[in-house]
Amino acid sequence: MQFITAYFAIFMTFSFIGYYIVPCKYRYLFLLSCNILYYLSWLANLASLFSLISVILITWIGAKLVENTADEKYRKIFLTVTVILTLGSLLYFKYADFFLENITAILRATGLELNTRSINPLMPIGISFYTFQSLSYVFEIYRKKLNTEKNLLLYAAYVTFFPTILSGPIESPHNLLSQIKKIDQIGIRFENIQKGIILILSGAWIKYVIVDRFSTIVNAVFDSYHSFGTVILCFGSICYTFQIYCDFLAYSLIALGLGKLLGIVLTENFNAPYFSISIQDFWRRWHISLSTWLKNYVYIPLGGSRCSALRKNINLFITFLISGIWHGANWTFIIWGIIHGIYQIVGNVTNPLREWLYCRLQVKRDCFSFRLGQHICTFAFVSFAWIFFRADSISAAFEYILRMVSKLDIWNLFNNSIYNLGLDVLQMNILFVSFGIFILFDWYKFKTNTNIDDFLSNQNLAFSWLVIILLFINTLVFGMYGPGINASDFIYFQF
Repeated sequence: MQFITAYFAIFMTFSFIGYYIVPCKYRYLFLLSCNILYYLSWLANLASLFSLISVILITWIGAKLVENTADEKYRKIFLTVTVILTLGSLLYFKYADFFLENITAILRATGLELNTRSINPLMPIGISFYTFQSLSYVFEIYRKKLNTEKNLLLYAAYVTFFPTILSGPIESPHNLLSQIKKIDQIGIRFENIQKGIILILSGAWIKYVIVDRFSTIVNAVFDSYHSFGTVILCFGSICYTFQIYCDFLAYSLIALGLGKLLGIVLTENFNAPYFSISIQDFWRRWHISLSTWLKNYVYIPLGGSRCSALRKNINLFITFLISGIWHGANWTFIIWGIIHGIYQIVGNVTNPLREWLYCRLQVKRDCFSFRLGQHICTFAFVSFAWIFFRADSISAAFEYILRMVSKLDIWNLFNNSIYNLGLDVLQMNILFVSFGIFILFDWYKFKTNTNIDDFLSNQNLAFSWLVIILLFINTLVFGMYGPGINASDFIYFQF
């Protein structure tokens, strides 16, 4: 049961009505039932359900053992066992074949032959997200910043919350669990309904009108990159940069909107990341819930920045390496994480040199031109790394980049070649206009840190609902539908 479908609309209508009419003391049970029903609609086999139940039980019991044990030595043992058991399911389903293939390749390179058979487990959807969300609960219990939840079913409602279970945000127990514990106090509010509808329609508009047009272009370029030169390959890379952002933003907005309808405030995953002025700034704005998780439970435990410069850079590299591994069992994701780790390290190492150059050259840093240069450089570095993320293999990524820098074809800027990438002139112009509108709102978000739902809620009611109606009509009229288009397949579902 995918987002933005008729089936989900029926499911959400039933959930919304039932959520507010059941007795308040049973509301968390109704929410849990909705969560389970939604997740069951995605089940391909019972192993997926077993994995989810196992993670819930292991982390709930493990957290209790950690909290109820006074001896620090045994607390660490219980924490370690809980983490290993919880990650075991993720490692098996997501990385078993990857590890096996690479071990076999290494042995073959040394002259040893190992007859292995692919395990090929079907990865439970959402496993990367609910595993990290469950572990955050255990870590907070270990740090004594949270008390264990005595009600197993209420804790299960936190882990399985249906707007977030498939692709996040990865919620902290301080935020989501604390709200679910007070779920009986939530009342229906018109403001929340209005904001929820705005966020859901905004996400649907971005997905149907913008993302799937970008997807058509990106698939055409990356599937046949050996046929193109600099202009088209640069264009395809930029299109993917925006495709993955708009796709994940669309999902996140819908998730936030669903939460609003239920009176629950979720974490915002993005804050205009492509207007960042540095790679460090980018990671404060991109996939915020994952970045926060990695910072709190990987980077800081490793020592964070409270150590030598060398150790700090090693900690950064390990953190971004784990980020790459988390995204998938493919070397392309790992290289992507390594590239961002290198960006961070190079930025730290060269910072004194850059400061010295700015002073010597008397560069003005509080002006438009300097900030524009920062925006452009950061965007270029991020776009370059996304090539590895999108490519089918490391070799394909390098071939793509080699052709991009060596097959100069400037004339393609003027011969309408971009209109031969799966979209005709009309479709391409719809994309350009719609994306221009999107960028304006993203710029407004960057300048004011205000989401579209908050912006419209502060306007007159007639104006707000006019925009809602226009969003709905625009999505119906200009959305991409038909054979080959599946707007419900969000990119981050695969992670």
